[in-house]
Amino acid sequence: MEAICFFSGRVRRYFPTFSPPTDAVAFADLTLAGITRKISLQRIIAMTGPQIPNRFVVGLLTGFVVLPIAVCIFLAVSPVLAALGDDFGATLFRRISLILGTLWAIDGVTLLIALAVNAVLRTSDEERSSKE
Repeated sequence: MEAICFFSGRVRRYFPTFSPPTDAVAFADLTLAGITRKISLQRIIAMTGPQIPNRFVVGLLTGFVVLPIAVCIFLAVSPVLAALGDDFGATLFRRISLILGTLWAIDGVTLLIALAVNAVLRTSDEERSSKE
């Protein structure tokens, strides 16, 4: 049996019962083991259904940690500005902290929903794989 190496263009000969060389060579693997590997890989790809990206969950988690710190900083600076006579700045900082607190609450609910959806998808994938 012959296979053409796509990187070097050379023809490699090997017996169909042996596994082909593993040196990062693209070849046509038509043995029974190769076909079985391809089918199992397609099953794995099909089993991983839609999931929430990890970057999105990490972003929500980062916001859930950072936003309360920002709220505390804005709330701490607001009375300092009021004591210095800057009433507009104090009011602005209090309103910014109110907005950030609202965003923190929305972020917490969204994070909770995202983690719940990931858990449900993960368990449905495990159940589906155990049935097969």
